[in-house]
Amino acid sequence: MRLNKLFSGTAIALALVLSACGGGGSGGDDTLTLRRGISAKVDTLDPHRSSAAWENIIIGDMFHGLMQHAPDGEVIPAMADSWETSEDGLNWTFTLRETTWSDGVPVTAGDFVYGLRRIQDPAIASQYSSLLYIIKNAQALNEARVAPEELGVRAIDDLTLEITLEEPAPYFLGLLTHYTTFPVPQHIVEQFGESWVQPDNIEVNGPYKLVYWVTGDQIVAEKNPLFYEADTLCFERVSYFELEDLAAVERRIEAGDLDINNDFDGGRKAELDRRFPGWARTTPGLLTTYWSFNSSEAPFDDVRVRKALAMAIDREFLVESVLTPGFIPAYNFVPPGIANYETDRPEVDWANIGRRERLMESRRLLNTSTARRATIPRRHPSHKRIGTRSRPGSMPRSCARTRKFCMPICAKAILRSRMVAGWRTITTRLTISTCWTRMPVSKTMATIPTRNMTACLSWRARSAIWSSVPRSLLRRNKSCWKTIPSRPCGSR
Repeated sequence: MRLNKLFSGTAIALALVLSACGGGGSGGDDTLTLRRGISAKVDTLDPHRSSAAWENIIIGDMFHGLMQHAPDGEVIPAMADSWETSEDGLNWTFTLRETTWSDGVPVTAGDFVYGLRRIQDPAIASQYSSLLYIIKNAQALNEARVAPEELGVRAIDDLTLEITLEEPAPYFLGLLTHYTTFPVPQHIVEQFGESWVQPDNIEVNGPYKLVYWVTGDQIVAEKNPLFYEADTLCFERVSYFELEDLAAVERRIEAGDLDINNDFDGGRKAELDRRFPGWARTTPGLLTTYWSFNSSEAPFDDVRVRKALAMAIDREFLVESVLTPGFIPAYNFVPPGIANYETDRPEVDWANIGRRERLMESRRLLNTSTARRATIPRRHPSHKRIGTRSRPGSMPRSCARTRKFCMPICAKAILRSRMVAGWRTITTRLTISTCWTRMPVSKTMATIPTRNMTACLSWRARSAIWSSVPRSLLRRNKSCWKTIPSRPCGSR
């Protein structure tokens, strides 16, 4: 699979927050409660089955691993009291602090061994198991090629854990902050099976313990008095609300019913700052957004086609005018901000040439590619489906409702009739990402396969695609070629 990089961090993590131990509300019984919004429904609170960031908000409040992040992002000890590393960087030996699960049973090195073996169990089918393939024999265990005892983890005694790696990993301590490495209470998991995370069964080693969980209502965790730093906790209770509607979040804030939320509409940050001074905060996030090409199918089996599309996409326009604040154009795969990665990042060789030169080279590559020599069926079904079309130079009615430029429907249909599914996917995704909205559908568009998507592109993005499409694809239907707009949608 070939990857085309578009945008990367310092993309921002967005949150509405309160300061330190201030804020909070009453739980109805004078219990100091943090009322926290999360952005989606929770499917599981099992650290080895979860793959959602919003679930990690709750999991991280209930369980502690060997390491944790300080407020400034520094990796600091959690359950680990100290550690040593062998000279070759392969063997890590951790001494654990003495603490217990919320039912008073001691947390031991055996609980960590059990957890690290469990996440590689093929029956668990953890989506994040590959994160730990750095541990010796982890991948082999996940593929059922070795016994669990051969995983590179062992309990030397109750408070000493040894982990052996496949190769040196300077990022290993940071990896140990991830919830996939958290211990789970073996005595509880084996007793209750998959229902061990239910409020009546669960035991935790972190600051809060689950006491209530009803989807559509709320999730509630209360202070764990046996947590090793229980006396430092600000709140006696945390209530989590599954709020997918950001407008509902703002209404709850206005009503005084919410103290913190993990997301907000970044495009409205200025308005939110005005309405809720001090609430909207951003922090760096490490991510790279990209589109992938199926290089096993034509025309994407031709490197010239892949490179032409990569060059044609106007990253600068998208990050400045379409995406929420914080994105920057990506011309390499590793985003800024990676710890211990102070080096020149390799990037595409055309990153520093101008927009016009990129488009010219993109057109040249497409004209010399296998896609250029392809033919269009004389009578493709999409030609009929268009039905009516606007007079030459006019715009489809749905496009006229925006102040953007349009990609003509019949021209787009001809392009679709020629290209394989991979190209269709790319054009559709570019349309959505550029317009960033869905629009009413006119009768003219009603029979096109992607009829629920907008047919509009901004001028710069439209020209990027147009300049990459050989005009011979369109000359076969001259009436369609005439509908290519040269002025804004809705103008006369």
